[in-house]
Formats: sequence, C-alpha cells, structure tokens
Amino acid sequence: MVLRKELATAGWVRIDVEVAEAGLRFEQWFRQCKTESWHHWSSIETIEETDDEIYFFRRDGIVLAVRKRAFESGESKEQFVELAKGLHAPVPLTPRHARDLWSFSTSQTL
Repeated sequence: MVLRKELATAGWVRIDVEVAEAGLRFEQWFRQCKTESWHHWSSIETIEETDDEIYFFRRDGIVLAVRKRAFESGESKEQFVELAKGLHAPVPLTPRHARDLWSFSTSQTL
C-alpha cells in the first residue's frame, strides 16, 4: 500500500510511504531531488497511533511519523495501519538485524 502526500512549501514536496513485506519505504521529492529510505520490520520496535499521527518507533531511537490527514478516508487509514501491524513482527535485535536497521539512497533527476 502506498500513501502519497504533497506539501506546499517553498517548492513542493511529495512523500510516498509504502508498507511492504520487507518493511516501510519512504520516498520524498523536493523539486527534482528524490530521497528514499527503507526501514526493515526488524528495525521497528513498536507502532502507535495518536489522534493525528501513526508513529513507527525504531530500535535506534528514530521515530517515523505518518499524518492521518494524508489519507483519503478513514477506511484507507485503517487498511494502512492494519497492514503495517500485520506485517510487523517484533523480533529480538541480533547482529544480523543491526546491519539492516536502515538503508538510505538519494538520486537527482534533471
């Protein structure tokens, strides 16, 4: 499932959040620059909701937030959360998981 949100700033920012079997993928575009980050399920300790956001708390202290207002409907938000919680299986952190905690790449289009 992919969530897209465009934000009005000095330019525009588009953010896609994908819930996949391997983990969460965040893609951000600002003008012609694209940034992508993968967060494997083994790096996510807990998933929590507030009235306004869905939080993914990573084992290394980083917190990922998805604003609920980005969803087209309450039903699509519920599907997103249900899928994320269904794929998230907390596991003890091992040295093998530690190297997979976070991957990061950037690219620029002309």
